[in-house]
This record gives sequence, structure tokens and C-alpha cells, in this order.
Amino acid sequence: MGRVRTAKRLGNGVYEYQGYKLANCGHYMSDYKVWWVAVYIRTGHITFFANSKKELMQKIDKDELEREESRNEETKYKAGF
Repeated sequence: MGRVRTAKRLGNGVYEYQGYKLANCGHYMSDYKVWWVAVYIRTGHITFFANSKKELMQKIDKDELEREESRNEETKYKAGF
């Protein structure tokens, strides 16, 4: 298992995690859920939505892992393996 990463708290409902700013958008009565968004700090674009901070962090980790695997595949292809 890898090292457990934690989000750094920046303020009420706002955290920083692996180059993303996580923000609690509040409770919406129409769907009875709390929504969180992840904004990629470099671009300012909203990248992920989730109903909990934990779920949002898991989505970011999964995306990072997929990108790493993709980079490894490209390296193998260029090397001729």
C-alpha cells in the first residue's frame, strides 16, 4: 500500500490536495446531498464532482494512477517493448 495522503485545510470547506483546490459547494435541497468540487489550480477548471471530500480525493487518486499507467505505456511503446 502507498502512503496515505491528506488534504491541507485552507479555510471553511476549502482544502488543497495534489494540485487541486477542493471546495464544499453546500447542501442542495433538491437532491438532498452535499456537493464538493475539485478545481485544478494550474488551469482553474472544475475537474471532478462528488458527494464527499473522501470520494473526491479517491477520484483524484484514481485519475493520477491512470495517467501514470498511460505514461508508462507510452514509454514502453517508444522504447520498442
